[in-house]
Amino acid sequence: MRLLVDENVRSEVATFLSTLGNITRAPKGALDAVIAEMCEREWRILITHDKDFANTVAYPPEKYAGIVLIRIHPPRPEVIIEALSNLFATYDGDALDGRLVILESDGFLINPSPDIVE
Repeated sequence: MRLLVDENVRSEVATFLSTLGNITRAPKGALDAVIAEMCEREWRILITHDKDFANTVAYPPEKYAGIVLIRIHPPRPEVIIEALSNLFATYDGDALDGRLVILESDGFLINPSPDIVE
């Protein structure tokens, strides 16, 4: 699985994600458009807290390997890691192609909804 981790994601979470696959950190201070272009060009799933990426007009999910928007408050790393573990235990990276995931502490919403990977 290829992931692009936004700079707003804590290092503990990035370290966990590195156990799941190949990660790249977004350049510090990169504009959203630059991050989106990197995800599209390198076909990486974006992991971010930036709610701008939930704008499906500006960032149509079908152009990306997946967008995972973390909406967990407070953003405690252990809670985020558990939520990401649950997401990726249920769906492999390919199942998120072209989808926007809203990750919450008690689950996740995926649009459009993929089939469950057995």
